[in-house]
Amino acid sequence: MPRIPFAEPEPGTKAAETLARTPLNVFRMLAHHPEGLRGFQVLGDAILAKSVLDPKLRELAILRIGWLLGAAYETTHHERIGRDVGMSEAQLAAARSGDRKGMSADEVLTLDIAEEIHAGGVSDATLARAAARFSHRELVELALTCGFYGLVSRFLNTFDIEVEDAPISPPLRG
Repeated sequence: MPRIPFAEPEPGTKAAETLARTPLNVFRMLAHHPEGLRGFQVLGDAILAKSVLDPKLRELAILRIGWLLGAAYETTHHERIGRDVGMSEAQLAAARSGDRKGMSADEVLTLDIAEEIHAGGVSDATLARAAARFSHRELVELALTCGFYGLVSRFLNTFDIEVEDAPISPPLRG
């Protein structure tokens, strides 16, 4: 049970329309701040549907951040999304544990970046390795992804938001 009740937006509002389309519990809580909900959706859609970063690497970063922060809601949803984009069980396990054994160089680099962002910032050495491998856009997307999902995980944990009873896929707009 969440620590405060979910919002009940007025019928006909954008928040109510959002919840009618996608009744995710995170959206139900964010609906207390309709403008925040809209901003959340815009940035979330940019990360999930409009990025050039390999979706497996994106999900690896999201999951590592979620596991580091103990955000069960986030990891439950994104393990499913990870499987949908083709992540292997070994990649999912690496996201949980941080173990790099058997991971590709790009996966190791993604885990390094996620963990360093979680700890407060990326080192010069890690950024240099990343800049040699990823485009500037991919680097920005990876940093935004880690930062955004750190915020999401902390938000979920703050209000003790539980996973929905039935799986719900967030809408991805291209």
